[in-house]
Amino acid sequence: MSGGDPYFGWRELLGGPTETHELPGDHEGIFREPNVRILAEKLRVCLQNAQGSEAHSEVATSDMTLSDGAASVRSAAASL
Repeated sequence: MSGGDPYFGWRELLGGPTETHELPGDHEGIFREPNVRILAEKLRVCLQNAQGSEAHSEVATSDMTLSDGAASVRSAAASL
């Protein structure tokens, strides 16, 4: 984590709760097969869930973090 901040400075842009999804691979490895397929599926589901929230004037944001050698994707709904 960057200076103890699990959001790497992005927290002020988040307007709602977050989710963390564990993914196989490291920071670069999540973008290679077969890990990128898992990443794509998790992002697809997060975006679908966020689209359901758009009716409430919210937009989805996501960030990827690396902790303990395992990559994770954190998604959140941020109010406009």
